[in-house]
Amino acid sequence: MNNMEQLQHWVESLSAIPVSRGWQRSLMDITGVTHHENMWSDIYSFFFNTEEEHGLNDLFIRSFEQLTGIESHFLYDFKIVREYVAESNKRIDLLMTDRDKPRAIIIENKVFHSLDNDLNLYNRTVQKNGYNDVKVVVLGLKKYTLKGKRTNEISQNNLFSITHIDLLKQVMSNLSNYEDSANPHHLYLLQEFYKNIKNITNMIDQEELAFFCHEGNMEKIIKVHDIYRHIRDYVVTVMECGQNSLLKNRIESLRLRPKPEREYVKYVFTDPRAKEQMMLTVFYRKNIFRPEHGQCPHIFVVLEIQNKIMEVVKNNVGVYNQLLEVYKTDGVIPSETQGKNWWHFAGMVIPLHNLEEDLPRLADIVSSVINKECPLLKVGYAILDRI
Repeated sequence: MNNMEQLQHWVESLSAIPVSRGWQRSLMDITGVTHHENMWSDIYSFFFNTEEEHGLNDLFIRSFEQLTGIESHFLYDFKIVREYVAESNKRIDLLMTDRDKPRAIIIENKVFHSLDNDLNLYNRTVQKNGYNDVKVVVLGLKKYTLKGKRTNEISQNNLFSITHIDLLKQVMSNLSNYEDSANPHHLYLLQEFYKNIKNITNMIDQEELAFFCHEGNMEKIIKVHDIYRHIRDYVVTVMECGQNSLLKNRIESLRLRPKPEREYVKYVFTDPRAKEQMMLTVFYRKNIFRPEHGQCPHIFVVLEIQNKIMEVVKNNVGVYNQLLEVYKTDGVIPSETQGKNWWHFAGMVIPLHNLEEDLPRLADIVSSVINKECPLLKVGYAILDRI
C-alpha cells in the first residue's frame, strides 16, 4: 500500500474530526492585553462587585455559584479584595468575604501560568481571619486536577476547578435577566471580555490538540495538510495570474490588470476612463475549498465599481438596471452589496462540479467565462461609454 492509499484508508477510518472555532477581533486584542492575568483579575473584581456601576447586580456571583455547584446565595452581602496578602507574603488573586457570615471564596486566576500556588496556605490564612466556611476555586483556561500536597488540607467538597469560558457562558446565559438595569458601556466591555476569552480559549482547543497528538495522527495530518497546501498554492497561482499561470496572458489581453488580495483577486480595468475605479473582483479561495453548506465549489466574479463611477451609476440607476436585465439570461446576478466607496454591482457564478477534473483545467474554465464575450465586461464597458 503506497502513501496515498494509506492516507485514504486513514481518512476513511476517521469517525469524527473536531470542528475549529474562529477568532474574532476584540478590544483587548486590539490593545494588546489579551492574556494579562492581572487585568483579567481586575475585570472579574469589577463585575463580581455588586455595588459597582455596571448595573449587573449579582449576575457574576450567582452564575459562579451555579457553575461550581456552591449553594445559591452562599455569599449575599459581601466584599471583594484584589491581591489579598496571605501568609509568607503570598497574594490571593481574588478574595470574596461575606459581611454577616463566616463565609469566603478564594479565586486563583490562571491564564497561561502553571498552577504551583499553595492553596493550603491561602485557605489557612482566610480561616485564621475568622472564615471557617471557605471555598477555594481555581479559574483557568483548562480544568486542573486539584490533588497533592498544595491542596491536601482542603476538603474536596470545598475545592473547585472551573474554566473562564464556562464561567462566561454561564454569565451570558443569565444576562437576559439583568440587561434592563445594565450600563450599556459596561455591557459592551463584558461582551468584549467574553469575546477575548473565547479567542484565547480557542487558540488551542484541547479536543483538537488531543486529536492531533493521538498516536499516528500527527504525521498523517501533516501529510494531508501538505497535499492541501500544494493544491491551494496551485489554485492561487492560477487565479492571481502568476508567472507560470496560463490565465495571465488571457486576462491581460482583455485590458485587465491582475491585482492579488488576501482572499480574492481583482482584475482591474486598464481603460483610462475607468481610472482604476472598475474591476472584476474574483472570490475563489473559500468558495472552492470551503463552500457554504449546500453549495458546490465555485468561483464568484463581481463587477465592482468605486467612487465617482459608483456615484454616476447611482444617479442613473434605472438606466443601468435595464442594462443588467439584458444579461440576466447569461447568468448575471444584480447585487445590492456595497460599502461607502464601492459597490458589487453585478455578479456571475463559475461552478466547479468536479474538482478532480476541473482544477487541472482551471485556467480554461475561468477564461471560458472571463473573455471578450463576458457579460460583466460588457456591462462594465457600457457604463464607461455612458460616463
